[in-house]
Amino acid sequence: MTNAVKAAFHDPRFAPVVPEELDNLALEISVLTAPKRLGAMSPADLRNSIEAGTHGVTLECGSRRAVYLPQVWSHFEGSRDPHVAFLTSLSRKAGDRTGRLWTDANTRFETFEATTFGETELAGDGG
Repeated sequence: MTNAVKAAFHDPRFAPVVPEELDNLALEISVLTAPKRLGAMSPADLRNSIEAGTHGVTLECGSRRAVYLPQVWSHFEGSRDPHVAFLTSLSRKAGDRTGRLWTDANTRFETFEATTFGETELAGDGG
């Protein structure tokens, strides 16, 4: 719940949600698996260790940290190299203007999977 509130009201990349938008929002809950830490590896090996559409990724380097859920991959499907686009965007989300934090040898990664439930499934509507 804390992350949902942060995303809705305190994400510096977006304007906070306002009451007029509530009717147009769709709620979704993601139940995450335990994270799996990836060992040190080259950028190419990192790309090969992350499965597009299946893995969510946590990036951490010093005080910088960012997380993308597996469903974020859909935003990069049309990219020439979805892995590079995903990891570059994740680096930028962590506050790295260059988008290259994912190539830094000091950056650590974890992957996880998610089971997602939308409002219709939660309401028992069956969707």
